[in-house]
Amino acid sequence: MANTSFTRDETILALDVLYFADKLRLNKGNHEIVELSELLNELPIIPFFARRKNFRSKGGVNGQLSKFRSSYNKGKKNPDVGTIFYEVADEFDE
Repeated sequence: MANTSFTRDETILALDVLYFADKLRLNKGNHEIVELSELLNELPIIPFFARRKNFRSKGGVNGQLSKFRSSYNKGKKNPDVGTIFYEVADEFDE
């Protein structure tokens, strides 16, 4: 069973970190990723009962952002990345 999909608000926060990091090579140990993971876990956006043990883990958050960045730069959607990432990115890139 996959983790709960990112909400629009979570996606905006995640993309803000990604765009702010610009060309930095993000990984699950980066301060930005650690803080984002912690923030997403503190927010009451997704009910606690709907969360798996690894909900918005550093590795999971970093994976989504890395896959998104790579596929978005190539102009090809990655099926492992939530469509909300592409929708929000397109909305703010206009």
